[in-house]
Amino acid sequence: MEYYQVDKIPDDSETTAYVRDYVLGEDSDVKVMMAFEGDTGIGLASFSIMYPSPNLKGQLYLKELFVDEEYRGKGVGQALMKAVARYALDHNCSRMDWSAEKTNPSALEFYQAIGATPLDIKVYYRIASEDLESFADQK
Repeated sequence: MEYYQVDKIPDDSETTAYVRDYVLGEDSDVKVMMAFEGDTGIGLASFSIMYPSPNLKGQLYLKELFVDEEYRGKGVGQALMKAVARYALDHNCSRMDWSAEKTNPSALEFYQAIGATPLDIKVYYRIASEDLESFADQK
């Protein structure tokens, strides 16, 4: 199986521009919640609500959960997940879904510890890079 690899880690200015222009840009429906210690960001969750979903409700899809390594195991991830779950309920969502890399056992353990159920009823698909461009350009 082929995994997407990041060729280089973007610098702070590239990351700031990306977040401003795309993650929080005009065409984005992404919401971001952050955890802070004082003025320092120590964790974040990014998510979107998608429609349609069963029973005329929304489905919250968690795209990313990140906690700074220094703060892992201290309840920050659980607090973020609870806040996102509350947001989902407050916005008429019937469920909250996300994916996790099988190569990240710490994440898998964390999600199971908070009561999440791993599903085997869906298959995750991807078309990436040159294959995406080739597929979009097919006549």
